Parts: sequence; C-alpha cells; structure tokens
Amino acid sequence: MGYDTKIGVLLLGTWVNSFLYMIEMIQAWSYYRDFPTDSLFLKSTVASALLVDTASTVSACACVYKYVVTNWGNATYLGRENWGIPFYCITTGISSGIVQMFLIGRAGRLIKSRSLKMVVVGTLSALSIGSVASAFWTGIIVAISPFYQKRGQVVVSATVWLAASAGTDFLIAVALLWRLIILKKQHQSAAAMVESRMTGVLERLVVTTIETGSATATVALVILTTYLADKETNTCVGIGFTLGRIYTLTMLMNLNPRKELVENRQNLGQRTPTTQEDRAGVDEKSVYGSA
Repeated sequence: MGYDTKIGVLLLGTWVNSFLYMIEMIQAWSYYRDFPTDSLFLKSTVASALLVDTASTVSACACVYKYVVTNWGNATYLGRENWGIPFYCITTGISSGIVQMFLIGRAGRLIKSRSLKMVVVGTLSALSIGSVASAFWTGIIVAISPFYQKRGQVVVSATVWLAASAGTDFLIAVALLWRLIILKKQHQSAAAMVESRMTGVLERLVVTTIETGSATATVALVILTTYLADKETNTCVGIGFTLGRIYTLTMLMNLNPRKELVENRQNLGQRTPTTQEDRAGVDEKSVYGSA
C-alpha cells in the first residue's frame, strides 16, 4: 500500500471536510440569527451537532498531522491507524444519530395516528440507534487492533453501521414522501392548493430531506463499498471524514429554508389557513417544532 492510498487520501479528506465545515458554520450562524425564538431543545440539538463536528474536524486534521509531520519516516507508525481514525468512526456515528433523530422527530410530528406513529418512529429510531452503536463498535475494534492487516475484524460492524445509516436515511425520506401524498389528497378539493402553506412547507421539507438524505445515504454506501473492495487502504476513511459534516448540513438545510418560506408567503399575500387546512395540522411549528 503506497502513500497515496494510505496518507494522501486522508489529506484530501481533511481538505473536503474543512470546506464542508466552513459551510456548516455559515449555515449555523444563519440559523441562530434567523430563528432566535426556536425552542431550547432544537437550539441545543444544533449546538450538539456542531460541537461533535468541531471535535471530529480537529481530530481528522490531527490524525493527518501525526502521519505527515510528527511521525514522517517512521515506518512502524505509518503501518498502523492512529487514534484519529477510531475517533472519526465514533463522532460520525454520533453526528448521524443526532440528525436522524431530528428528522425522525419531524416525520413523527406529521403522522396523526398514534399507533402508526409509534411503529414508524420506533422502527426508524431502532435502525438509527443500531447504526450509532455499530459505529462505536467499529471505533472500539479499530482502537484495540489498529493494524491495517486486521481491518477485516470490522467487516460486520462497519457493514451494519453504514448500511443501517443509509437505510434509515432512505426510510425517513419514504415516510415524509408518503405523508406528502396523503396531504395532497386531502387538499385536492381546495380552490387554490398552491396557496396552501401546509402543502408548501411539507413539499419543501420533503424535497430537501430527499436531496440531502440521498447525499448522506450515497456517501455511506460509497464508504462501505470502498472499504469492502480494499480493506487495507484509507480511501474509505478519507471519504468518511466528510460524512458527519454532510449529516449536520442536512439538518441545517432543513431548518434554514423556513425564513424563505415565510417571506414568500408574505410576498404573495397568502390567505389565512382554512378550517380544513387546520385539521390537516401541518404548519411550520408542527413540522419543525420551533415553538
């Protein structure tokens, strides 16, 4: 295994990670500026994701620094995974768990049937928790056996982690899409469906979630594929350095468009919701839990 696939891909991963982290900070600043009245829980959720991503970004840079500066030329050190790699596994698992629980909560708010809500939220939560647990499991195994020749030990845990993470993202999008279809059917008799703020908010949420959820699911599957294709290179880790940032951007990109939605509705002079729409029970607060 040459330096390109052992260290070079890690360096490239930190560059992309740093770029995404910069975008994440800009989005976070916009969120706290534009939504000061959001609930403390929601603000704390965003802050927690930012804190984890900051720690993950610092550790990724430190990981590469240890390889290319502190221990450059040390063949023994270059032949093993330093602490930054298991730390990346754990922090990425935490980031994905925070964001997935946020999105699961959004999906749950849109389901009116109590029994159906319990099934959907319970299933998605179990998948997400399983993914996070497997990320921890993978990180612990790598920390105990840091040699590249022993990477085959994490085949099961890494597969469960990344497959469950991608599956959770996909099912969240399916749940939201299903709710959108139901809501549109409820509004078929409305005189001006395009003016329905409920449908507009939910459509934007579903589209954003599918777009960003597709990104996280795709990256997770690419990481898994590259790992299974060659277990002794760091290509999968270099790509993986970016996954946590993409997850947090998913959450911020679901939160921040609310300002544009409100402004568009005001510019169009949108009418007050009807009784029928109120019964549908979908507005900014019910979707995002911002009150």
